[in-house]
Order: sequence, then structure tokens, then C-alpha cells
Amino acid sequence: MRYRCGVWLLGALLVLAACQPRPRATAEDVRASDAQEAGYEEIVPHPYDATWSALNDLIDANAWRANELDKPTGRISLAQVPIAGHDDAWVCGSGRRDSYEDQQAHLEIRVKRVTSSGTRVTFDTRIDAHDASGRYSGRVECESTGKFEQYLLQAIDSVIVSRRQMD
Repeated sequence: MRYRCGVWLLGALLVLAACQPRPRATAEDVRASDAQEAGYEEIVPHPYDATWSALNDLIDANAWRANELDKPTGRISLAQVPIAGHDDAWVCGSGRRDSYEDQQAHLEIRVKRVTSSGTRVTFDTRIDAHDASGRYSGRVECESTGKFEQYLLQAIDSVIVSRRQMD
């Protein structure tokens, strides 16, 4: 009898605990959550419009396919960006690098004004490649090392600096 009462009491307490209202998320909680999901992020010392324009110039110059270019929200979505020549930009499982080919990045980029002269650029990057070794059929998902994102940020900086020199 005591055992049944103990089980019943424990069950009742669990039900009561589950019914308690959840605390509302604060703005700080949301920022912390965003930061955890961010991927690679850096604040560049350039105004928003200059950063946005430089990113668009890079996309056009490389003929990358943009699924989304939305300046008001700062969202850019790029698919099938070839990353050949950037061997340090990705890691695919434990295989040798030469056993993977046709590496492509799929980028979700968010551009956000931080100050009048500073812009946050966030990359969510997914990289995949074809496994030429025959161990896997089709494409395999790889991990970004952040090197390609750094390369893109340096390219943005170069575009902005060269525009300033031309003015």
C-alpha cells in the first residue's frame, strides 16, 4: 500500500511540474539562442550599405546562384557555390581530401547593421562533396572550418577598400 501511494504521489508531482507555466524568453535569451545557431560570425568595420553592395558584387563576379537577396532583412541565400581551391575550408568525415570532389557550399548569410560604421555578417554554411572513393553513393555532407567564410570576409573588405581608393 505504501508503495502504491508513493508511486501515485510521484506521478502527481510529475504532472503538476509539467503543468507549470514556462517562463517567457527574454530578449537576452533570444540573442543567446541566435548566437548559438549563428555559425561563423564577424563584425566588419564597414557600413551596412557598403557591405551589402560588396557582397552583391562578389556574387555577380563569381556568377553564384542566389536563391534570396533581401536587403531590408539582410538575408542572402546561395546554393552550389564551388569551393575548389579552398581545401582548408572543409572537412569530410575521416577520409582523405583527394577522395572527395565537386565540393560545394550552400550559404545562408545574414547582414545586420550594428553601428553606423559596423556590420555583423553571419554565415550558416553547409558543405557537401561527391565521394570519389566509392565508399558512399552520391554526396556526403562536410563540416566548414570557417576558412571559406574568412576568405569571403577578406574579399568583401578588398572590394570596399578598392572602392574607397577609386573615390
